[in-house]
Order: sequence, then structure tokens, then C-alpha cells
Amino acid sequence: MSEDTSKKILDGALKMFTQHGIKSITMDEIAESLSISKRTIYENFKDKNTLVFECLKYMDDSIDSKMKQISRESDNTMIEMMATTQEMQRLLKSVNPKFLNDVKNLDLPNDYCRQKEMERQIKQEMRLTKGQEEGLIREDVSPTLLSSSIADGIRQMAEKAIKENPDIQIHKVINTFIKIFYRGIATEKGLKIIENYEKANPTL
Repeated sequence: MSEDTSKKILDGALKMFTQHGIKSITMDEIAESLSISKRTIYENFKDKNTLVFECLKYMDDSIDSKMKQISRESDNTMIEMMATTQEMQRLLKSVNPKFLNDVKNLDLPNDYCRQKEMERQIKQEMRLTKGQEEGLIREDVSPTLLSSSIADGIRQMAEKAIKENPDIQIHKVINTFIKIFYRGIATEKGLKIIENYEKANPTL
């Protein structure tokens, strides 16, 4: 397997999946868009299910890398949370709701899904705890409970919105949830940071 070829296929296939959905894209279409043979794809990925799973892992790794960068560059937890929301909003603008719906219905390896969910909850809990130490997040909320409820709340709201309107702009739905959620857990000091951040980033 050529690493360069594999990456080229992942980049191209992921772009097509996110723009058009997973079910509607064939291996022939991927090969044609990349100007390679379908045989080349199968030499790197044994079937479409494998390619889809590797694309999702590739996407997860890219997002995790970006989140680490945002964390390093943020002055405090609230700015990190707002910057993370802004980045996710940017990413979701180019994602077709069909892709999210297709992912929801995939039979993904349970071990991988549980591991990623656990990793993100732990990171979120650590972030919220740090925010409390900085005086930006209320002391009367539980980082442990919040770390799981954020993901669950976003997932439920997004799934309901997509079900009711398949063409909805999902980034706006998630952004609305996040804005309400952050204000609900922020201290007065935290609220000021949120307001200042939004003034400096009017598209958020």
C-alpha cells in the first residue's frame, strides 16, 4: 500500500462523502474523480465499508489535531470552547446532512466508537474543570455530567432537526445549542468573555 496513494484516496473519498452522502457515492465515482482505476482503490482498501471507516478515522484524527492546536493557542477555557465551536461550525458548513444521517446508520466497530466517545468526554471534563478553576464556569455544575450531556444534547438536537428537515443547515442548529449551553454554565466573568468573543467574531 502506497501511503501517498492511500492519503489521496482518503482525501478525495471523504470530500465526496461529506458533500453528497455516503450511500449515493460509488467506488467508480471516487476512482473517476481522482483519475485513478477502481483497482487502485481496492489495492488500498478492500471494500467500500473499509474505505468509509478509514475515512471517518482520518476525519477524526484531523479534527483532534485541530482541537489540540486551538487549545494551545487559547488564553483561557472559555475562548477555547468558543474557538472550538467556531471551527466545528466552519467544518459543518461544507457537510451535507445526508452524510451525518448515513454515518448514524453505519455499523461501525463498537470498540472504536466507545474509545472515541470516552476520549472526548474525558477531554471535555478536563476542560470544564479547568474552566471552573479559572472562574469562568459555575461551581454548581458537574463537569462529569456536563461532559456527557453536551454530546448527547447536540446529537439529539441534530438528529431531530435532520429528520424534520433533511436540507437544514446543521451547523446553525448545533451553534444555537452551544450558545445557549455555554451561557447557562458561564459565570459573569465567563459571559463577558463570550460576549467579547462574539463581537470580535460576528459570523459565529
